[in-house]
Amino acid sequence: MEDFINNTYDPAMFCIQDVTEYDNSCLYRSIGNIINNRMIDNKMIDFIEIDNIMNVDEKELARKTQKDTYEWVLNHLDKIYPELNITISDMILNCHEMCVDDYIEYYKYFAGDLVIMKIKKGDTITTEVMPNRWGSTLELYAISNIYKVPICVFMSQKYDTKKEKCVTGRLRNTKVEKGVRFKLSEVIGKEHIKNKTPIIILWRKTREGGHYMSLYPYKELWLDEEYKLV
Repeated sequence: MEDFINNTYDPAMFCIQDVTEYDNSCLYRSIGNIINNRMIDNKMIDFIEIDNIMNVDEKELARKTQKDTYEWVLNHLDKIYPELNITISDMILNCHEMCVDDYIEYYKYFAGDLVIMKIKKGDTITTEVMPNRWGSTLELYAISNIYKVPICVFMSQKYDTKKEKCVTGRLRNTKVEKGVRFKLSEVIGKEHIKNKTPIIILWRKTREGGHYMSLYPYKELWLDEEYKLV
């Protein structure tokens, strides 16, 4: 239990903001919201007061975020992703289980749009729904490089004293249940920790699958050399 407390963060450190629509674009929506709120005169500031968080056209922000990400990926297919020492091309297969050509074709469409594909087999034409274009570590790495900012991905956890182990921590809307704390599961763009305060998002498990939400700290937080928020 002590280790759990020492290696997790109190949710009260953050304002939790959910996206306005569940349409498979939650990563782009949550990131787009944070970027929009932290951009002043085309520069990303290190901290925004909670009272200054604005609600804008979330879907258009998400579209722009995905478009920028898509273009960065296509322009850096040979770049090495340092955590796994593989190319961006290989990251596409690793994260999305598809080849580069399929990624180029599918991800040019917004993740929140329903896209119907026409499939020609001989003289027959059938239709099927295009696979989901969810965001992943690959897209987070692209965003980190575009804005030269580290990105922290948290998970919600709770310590089950009966089972003596960590279990998934539940949220109801943006309210955490008693005993839930946030575990830092991934830091993307570690090379940027001295440049800017991190973009912070929360990943949680839902009945429909994984879901991302925005986290706004109530005070300015930086990542130290051990990748802890201070």
